[in-house]
Amino acid sequence: MKNFAMISMLCLAIFMLPMFVSSDLGWPVYCPGPDVPREAACNDTTPEQSCEITVVGYFSASLMPRCTGCVDVGPNQSNCTTELVCGFTHN
Repeated sequence: MKNFAMISMLCLAIFMLPMFVSSDLGWPVYCPGPDVPREAACNDTTPEQSCEITVVGYFSASLMPRCTGCVDVGPNQSNCTTELVCGFTHN
């Protein structure tokens, strides 16, 4: 049991280490992305219909999308405005 605990902690440390080591890529730079349509008004506050969930489900995770706003375009229809990672900068 003691060996299992040690091996588990070692594996956890190996997988968690990259999260604490600074990246050579630098900080992400965000650029405006395309609007994402959704079937709900901007004031719809249900979690399943939020712009954040819609945007994250629409783009690849590697683009690190983020929602920046919402614009109503019709009854029960809106567009989520987005920003996507377009590069990296160093300090």
